[in-house]
Amino acid sequence: MNQLILIGASNVTIAFPRLVNGLAERVGEPLEIWGVHGHGRSYGAWSKVLGRALPGITESRFWGAWTPADNSVPPRALITDIGNDILYGHDTDQILRWVETCLGRLQDMGAQVVMTRLPLASLETLSRIRFRLARKILFPRCGLSLADVSREALKLDAGVVELAQRYSTPLTEPQGHWYGLDPIHIRSRWIESAWQQILDDWFAGGPPPSFPRVGIRRDLQAWRWWPAERARRGRVTETPQPVFQQNGLSVRLY
Repeated sequence: MNQLILIGASNVTIAFPRLVNGLAERVGEPLEIWGVHGHGRSYGAWSKVLGRALPGITESRFWGAWTPADNSVPPRALITDIGNDILYGHDTDQILRWVETCLGRLQDMGAQVVMTRLPLASLETLSRIRFRLARKILFPRCGLSLADVSREALKLDAGVVELAQRYSTPLTEPQGHWYGLDPIHIRSRWIESAWQQILDDWFAGGPPPSFPRVGIRRDLQAWRWWPAERARRGRVTETPQPVFQQNGLSVRLY
């Protein structure tokens, strides 16, 4: 049994249908994919986007639900989309503690972990007008200036690099051309090559998976899979896991 753990926020969510399809074809079956992600996901606090709220990643039910496969194949894990918490006003040291909590737990699980840095190349080219537009759409309650966010992003990225070194974790630096007017979400045309680069260390010695478009029907199917716990209008809704199980592939969301 192969087990893959995808931890992140909106970039994982946007690419998730393509990731599930490509990883299933490359890794083979049986395969379990455990997703801990969601638009605007925080690493340590409840976060709300378009009326839907999710618990922080460190507080996710994933950690209690995780069951290792009954074989010697170590799980592979990804930690990405680190930075949303800056826009939520959380202290950089606190964010790093949350990320380190995830790293430590994954290490205890024997996982082969890969991580990404913050998209600093995209941030460096961001104008104040584009920043204000993105902030208004993506983080409407945020009152930080571009200078504030840039300063905290540099500090957080340096901390992520230090954590990766301390935990001997491969680290990918997002490329500036992956992003367009939207400074934090990978453009559709670069999703395949970006994710091949991000997950390359999972497949050392072999070709990376392909992540082509899967079609709107498959996209909609995957985006209707609900996590184990979410809240709307203050009411928590629970969804049994796995949300998908077929032909040796199962998908669980938290």
